[in-house]
Amino acid sequence: MSDTGLVRSGFAMATGTLASRISGFLRTVVIAAALGNFLADSYNVANTIPNILYDLLLGGVLSSIVIPLLVQAAQRGEEEGTAYAQRLLTIVAVTLAVVSVVGVVLAPQIVDLYAGRLSGPDHALATTFARYFLPQVLFYGLGAVIGAILNTRGSFGAPMWAPVLNNCVVIASGGLFLAITSSKPTAASLTHRETLVLAVGTTAGIIVQTIALLPALRAVHFPMRLRWDWRGAGFRSAGPFAAWMVAYVLTNQLGYLVIVNLATSSGRGSGGVRRNRSHCAERPGVRALLRAGEGQRICRSVRYRCDHAVGARMLVRGGVGGRLFPGLGIIGAGELLGAEEGLEERAEGVEGRHEGGQDGDP
Repeated sequence: MSDTGLVRSGFAMATGTLASRISGFLRTVVIAAALGNFLADSYNVANTIPNILYDLLLGGVLSSIVIPLLVQAAQRGEEEGTAYAQRLLTIVAVTLAVVSVVGVVLAPQIVDLYAGRLSGPDHALATTFARYFLPQVLFYGLGAVIGAILNTRGSFGAPMWAPVLNNCVVIASGGLFLAITSSKPTAASLTHRETLVLAVGTTAGIIVQTIALLPALRAVHFPMRLRWDWRGAGFRSAGPFAAWMVAYVLTNQLGYLVIVNLATSSGRGSGGVRRNRSHCAERPGVRALLRAGEGQRICRSVRYRCDHAVGARMLVRGGVGGRLFPGLGIIGAGELLGAEEGLEERAEGVEGRHEGGQDGDP
């Protein structure tokens, strides 16, 4: 990707992220007004479960490993790169569909794990919400893979703007809920219709967010189809970093398990307060977004590699320690940025040697 294309993509990503943050803030305000203190814990715990399951299974691996593998597959030829991406999309779809079904069946037990202190109507409502929200796992995974495919093909805007549609759907759902409720709702007084408005509206937002990426796939001429020839697909080439990433995600979720249980046990609505505060504290990571395009160029120049040492430092300093003690998380992030800077330096060296060879070397 040229510098001009990188700047143009970076601008589209930055504006999309800003629009997503603004609409996300409005979403938070509307949902907080709709839920009040009596529904917030049930809703927020249930709405967090799909994110947790997705992160446990594929989140870290997809975000850190898939793009380099897709880029390397594309370097072997357009046909092989497309086939590789189709296999990956099929594997993710099948795996997360099964996980979603199992999660719906085990929803009461999962709610107990993350909000054991909820009881009676609050626990029942959280379980109902969870059963409607758990199919989001499938669409989170599909959206992540489609976004990675788009990134490797030089399309960055759609994945940044799609969450705006999600926020708009949830805002409309929250507004409708406010319109049809005449008094402060509680878990015991919530009607089936009111429950459906919140539950279906929230999941519909994730579905719309994923579907919104399909036109961008057509624009980059990627054929959407399932492939079942998984044997020899080459996914083992991720190396040891995949295992370290899984361990990193597990330790992060352990820390999050402790935090969520502490939040829900500290008083009615406190879990919702924590979630809203964390959302409002987020800032658009423009520099990180610009690095996504630059990272694609690096992946094309350097063979993907990450050793055990980097993985171990990330696990120790960015895992549970990063959740419970933010200072350690900052140190872990510094280690990763340091590894990234080293990767960039190696990429520049490779590009320099390549250019030198073209100019005069035999």
